[in-house]
Amino acid sequence: MPLMSRPDRYLVQQQLVRLFRHLRARGIVTAAHETYLALVKRVFGLMLLVPSVRRKVQGELDQVTLELEAKLAPKDGPGPTYLSLPERGLTQDAVSKALDEMSAIPNTKWETGRVSGAVYHGGKDLNEIWKEAFGKFEVSNPLHADVFPGVRKMDSEIVSMCLTLFNSPLPTSAVDENGGAGTTTSGGTESILMACKAYRDRARAEYGITEPEMVVPISAHAAFDKASKYFGIKIHHIPVDPKTRKVDIRRVKRAINPNTIMLVGSAVSDFAVPPLGI
Repeated sequence: MPLMSRPDRYLVQQQLVRLFRHLRARGIVTAAHETYLALVKRVFGLMLLVPSVRRKVQGELDQVTLELEAKLAPKDGPGPTYLSLPERGLTQDAVSKALDEMSAIPNTKWETGRVSGAVYHGGKDLNEIWKEAFGKFEVSNPLHADVFPGVRKMDSEIVSMCLTLFNSPLPTSAVDENGGAGTTTSGGTESILMACKAYRDRARAEYGITEPEMVVPISAHAAFDKASKYFGIKIHHIPVDPKTRKVDIRRVKRAINPNTIMLVGSAVSDFAVPPLGI
């Protein structure tokens, strides 16, 4: 009689293929280090089951949490604090006063260039046109193109501009499958998430890939790691040269396998252009 049945042999072969691909992408040294870290994490988790250890660790975490709360959410802000809906709605003057008080709270001097990646400021002239645009379309809903045709037009033009930037062919009609497509999002992180989901769904529908993987330089935006967890995509982090910031192409090649659904390119500035999803 055979030592293993056919289904058992298939499962063993499947696991061996996964192991081979993992070692090829990571390398033996990196794979061994990741295994070590996983074991350390597991041991630490077991240690937390000991009440005295758990209390000690929780005490230190609580202290750090309180320090962050004091720094980021101080309780001495201006005006009243609303922890629930007021019994009566505020008047327009009261809301306006509250807005003035909030805007007067000291903040980081971003105008002098002391923050990175938090403020996308195009100058005072652009701010004025922003306010005008928001005022004219404040109640519009992009999900209802038939109700707000002006918003649909702006949305489609923005998508077309971005497609042109990346030399994508523009569709000639709604049924043209050779042209590019897109949609506006709330920002860089959501753009990356939507791109990863699109790659995953296409790979599943067209190629039957059920265990998707992506190859990403370590300098890429953190949203790719979020997408990995949200959408079940295995992520391979590829190192970059510490001086040139170029990704190790040899390692990229080793990480590619039949389950690869996407390769990520990263600008050398590390996170500086998240709205493009690079």
